[in-house]
Amino acid sequence: MNLIKSTIAYPLSIPGMEEKRIIRSEGSRSRWIRIVLFWDEIHSKNPLKIIHHQYAAVVDCKSDKKNIYNDDSKIILAYKFAGIALFSPLYNLIKTIYHLIFPLSIGIEIHEELKRIKIAEKSALTQLPLRQLTKRITVVVLNNFLNVIKTPMIAIALTVVCISFLIFSAFNSEMLYYGRIAVGKLSKENLWGREKSDHNFPCMSPIGNLTTISKRKYIEPDTMYEADPGTQLHGLNNLARSHISHLEGVESKPYISDFLKN
Repeated sequence: MNLIKSTIAYPLSIPGMEEKRIIRSEGSRSRWIRIVLFWDEIHSKNPLKIIHHQYAAVVDCKSDKKNIYNDDSKIILAYKFAGIALFSPLYNLIKTIYHLIFPLSIGIEIHEELKRIKIAEKSALTQLPLRQLTKRITVVVLNNFLNVIKTPMIAIALTVVCISFLIFSAFNSEMLYYGRIAVGKLSKENLWGREKSDHNFPCMSPIGNLTTISKRKYIEPDTMYEADPGTQLHGLNNLARSHISHLEGVESKPYISDFLKN
């Protein structure tokens, strides 16, 4: 047993989670591990009925915070890379033309930034000082001009990265996971580092991480939790819920990740 454990490059344990739910599908030396998250949903019309959902998220154990990615299978990732390689140039061409129409694009970008500031102010219950407000608006205007050059470069990079990792994956399918990191970073760079919800390809960015997952300690009335608030397992239950609850038909049929069906 000690000999087997010594060959594991990236040990991973989550308090309260059974070891069989931590799946080393890529081998003991891989940085990529699947963890099976549960969402035990209480049926809205029948409180005695529990729907057991299973979400096989991917953890990058080499990243500082142990980033968590969605449950896309490798074949789905390959399809997404192909789609990005095909359609990203067209999308970014339209985006470049948009930024070239300075009066329109600058007005829209300033309006969107003011909306983000207003939401942040409402959350923090404080008003942004005029000096900081002016600085942020100035940055938005400068970014709009820089996007005329930057957007085509990102488009070329996305296409090259997607095609390259598709080719690499023919020899090592694990390369698709590395490709997801690269595409996620480029997508974030294309929008000047804003949160993943603003990205062109949010599915390529982490959906959470094991370092801060315990902060998801809220309690949803439609959920049976495996552990107390403030624990990793409780946070992972909420993470699973957030990615399953919006799907159609989950109240009539449990959601199970494709990875677990194979």
